[in-house]
Amino acid sequence: MVFILKSNAEDRLGFLERLWDGFRRLPYTDEEIATGIGNAFALFHARRMRLESGLDWKFEAEACFGEVMRVEFGADDGSYSRGFVNTKQLRDTVRADISDYLNPEYRTQVLGNMTGLLQAVFVPTRLFEFRKLATLFATQLAPLQVLTRDYAVFYSPARLTKFGLP
Repeated sequence: MVFILKSNAEDRLGFLERLWDGFRRLPYTDEEIATGIGNAFALFHARRMRLESGLDWKFEAEACFGEVMRVEFGADDGSYSRGFVNTKQLRDTVRADISDYLNPEYRTQVLGNMTGLLQAVFVPTRLFEFRKLATLFATQLAPLQVLTRDYAVFYSPARLTKFGLP
C-alpha cells in the first residue's frame, strides 16, 4: 500500500500522515489500516461540521462510532493518552475467561459492565484479548489520538501497562 501526502505547515490533513507513519511498521491488516485512516478522516470531517468546537471529542466519536466511553491508557515510562471507544466493541475485547479471575463477591456486579470491569482490572493483558484490542486501537483509538494530541500517541496496545477510566 502506498500512501503519500504533501507535507507542509499548511497541510490540514497532516494527521493522516502521522497515522500512516504510526501504522506502517505494525502488523495491522490492510483492512484495519484502511478503516483507521477512514475513521480519522470521518472524525476530522465531523469536527469541521460541528458549529461549536470544544476540547471534548465525544460528539465526533459518537457520530463515527456509536455509543462511546472515555478511556485512558499508559505505559511504564509515564506516557499516557486518552480517547473514546465504542462501548460494546470494547466489551467484546474482554477475555472470555475473565469471570474466573474476578472476586466472586463482586463478579455479578462487574461482568458485562465495562465501567465496572475497568475499575476492577486496569492491566490490559489481564482484561483484554490482545488481537481484538489491537483492532480497536487501529480503527478507533489511534485515529482519534492523532487528531487530539501532539505527543504520546499509542498506535498499538503492545506497550501499555494501564488501561482504564480517566
